[in-house]
Amino acid sequence: MAEQGNKLNELLSQISMVTANYGEGVVLSDVITDWFNFLGGKPGEVVVIDCGSDAETQAVCWDMFQKGLIDKLQLIHTSSDDFGKDKGYIKEYTAGAIASKPYVLVYKTDTLPYQSGHDDWLIEAIEYLDRPEVFAIGGSYNMPCKHHDAWPGWYYSRKCSYNFALMKRDTFMACAHEFANDFILSGFKGENPAAKTGQDRYFIEVAFEQYIERHDLYTLMKVENPNWTVFHT
Repeated sequence: MAEQGNKLNELLSQISMVTANYGEGVVLSDVITDWFNFLGGKPGEVVVIDCGSDAETQAVCWDMFQKGLIDKLQLIHTSSDDFGKDKGYIKEYTAGAIASKPYVLVYKTDTLPYQSGHDDWLIEAIEYLDRPEVFAIGGSYNMPCKHHDAWPGWYYSRKCSYNFALMKRDTFMACAHEFANDFILSGFKGENPAAKTGQDRYFIEVAFEQYIERHDLYTLMKVENPNWTVFHT
C-alpha cells in the first residue's frame, strides 16, 4: 500500500492539470477539488486560463492562486483582443503550451468526475500512454464514440474531448502545431483551419481528431463504471 502511494505521488508530480475556464463563480474551487480527489491528490501543476469571466469568478481564481491551489493563472481583461468565451480555443492551446510537466490532463470545469477513481487508475492509465496506438486516455462519457473493444474494461475511440483527456504534453503540442502551426505563430490572427470544418470554436479538439486520424491512433476509454467516470453538468 505504501509503495502504491509513493508511485501515485510520483506520477501526480509529473502531471499538469490544465483548463480554459469561463464562469462557474463560487463553485469553481469545489469543482477543482473534485478533480484533485479523482486524481488521488493535487497534481504537480494546476494551470487555469480564464476566458473573460465575471469579476466574481476571477476573484475566486485569484484567491485559489494565492492559496496555492492554482500554480499558473492568466486572467483576461475586457479590453483584450482575445477576450470572451468565443475565443476560448486560444486559451485551450495556451493552457497546454505553458504547462511544464511531461503529462497534461485537460478538463472543463463544467465536467465533473463522478465519486472518485480507482486507487490505481492513474498508474494504469499513464502506463497505457506508452502503447504505440494510444493518443490519450479519456472518460466513458462518450460511449457512442466507441470504435472497437480494447480489452476487458477498456475500448478504443477515434474521438478525444477537451472535457477530460490525459496525454503526454509532447503529444498535445505536436498535434496542435501539426494542425495549425502558422495560425498559432501568427498569434491566432490568421485563418483558423478549424473554420473549414465549421468548428472554429473547437480548434483544439479538431486538432486532436485530425492528428489521431493521420497517425492511426486512438483514445483509450474506460468502460463506464460508477467509480470511474465523468459527467457533463
